[in-house]
Amino acid sequence: MKSSYGSDLMEEIEETIALGRGGMILSLRYAASVGNSELMHQLLVQGTDPDTTDHSGRTPLVISLTYL
Repeated sequence: MKSSYGSDLMEEIEETIALGRGGMILSLRYAASVGNSELMHQLLVQGTDPDTTDHSGRTPLVISLTYL
């Protein structure tokens, strides 16, 4: 069974680029999706908004719970 993780991430990247967003928001979502709590902590300390949502309305918290 093929994981949808890669396609979800690619869709997120494409949408982020198309909308002119990027950098910190995408990084927080990515860190959440791979379970990198140290990177998430650093991004939050730098002021990344944890309540931003992806194309499906998921916050980084919800994303991190999805990939546990």
